[in-house]
Amino acid sequence: MERASVLRGGREIGLLALGYGCYSLVRNLMGDDEGAALLHADRLIRWEQRLGLFHEHTVQTLLDHPLVIRPLNTFYALAHFIVTGSVMLWLYLRRRSTVRGNRYARWRNALLVTCSLALVGYAAFPLMPPRLTPGDGVIDALAVFGAPWTYQGDSAAAISNQFAAMPSLHVGWALWCSLVLWSEAPGRASRGGRWRTTVRALAVAYSAAAIVAVVATGNHYVLDAVGGAAVLAVGCWVTRRTGRATRRIEIDIVDLRPERDGEAASEAVVAAVDRDHVAGVVAAGGAGQVHGDATEVAR
Repeated sequence: MERASVLRGGREIGLLALGYGCYSLVRNLMGDDEGAALLHADRLIRWEQRLGLFHEHTVQTLLDHPLVIRPLNTFYALAHFIVTGSVMLWLYLRRRSTVRGNRYARWRNALLVTCSLALVGYAAFPLMPPRLTPGDGVIDALAVFGAPWTYQGDSAAAISNQFAAMPSLHVGWALWCSLVLWSEAPGRASRGGRWRTTVRALAVAYSAAAIVAVVATGNHYVLDAVGGAAVLAVGCWVTRRTGRATRRIEIDIVDLRPERDGEAASEAVVAAVDRDHVAGVVAAGGAGQVHGDATEVAR
């Protein structure tokens, strides 16, 4: 493996670790007002009742069987990190640099913006989850039925802000994974596109399972899931808009043909570089004139 690739990979891991560390630290330092969290839960329940969405207890009752709820508990506890990390790694290795620009960076930035927006929600609207809200009949399924970890454990309780429920980033991250797989799934013409269809079906199923899991385990209201989808949508929109506004292309001459027989070189080949990745190739004529754009390939 080239040294430059190793350095880029290490830098990316460091950036993601720093971002998640800052996110976790800020999240856990805010919104510890139990009174406000309970007040917001009562308010959100009224909103759901008006919208016909107050069915958390019904969902949990329908799935109240160890063979169903235990896999959902495990899914809730582990998939959030394992699947998201795996999709991020695959995207980095397979789609980091293309002629259409750095797709990995755009997806990564969308996720980082989404997490930042979620922090605003946690600060402005601390929310008691259904499993802690008295009177709604929802239990803490992770603690009752068992899971790889529970919020009752000392380590999880120490690093988790249990009132950081709105929006649900379990749902937001799951939808991010689904969008990445839906958009970036490779097609295989030899198989009639069935490979891409399969990947997209799994992507949809993953997000659907995440929404069911956050409600069935008693960790989120239905509107928390809606909030997770909303912050992801805004994160993607912000990333798209700022990417267009701030994208600056530097022209770097990579091959200047020498003069031959006293004649000036009539054409050079230059690369259009978006930050530190090649975005495409354009043709440059004499006197620094450039023909084409960052998506054209010089002949």
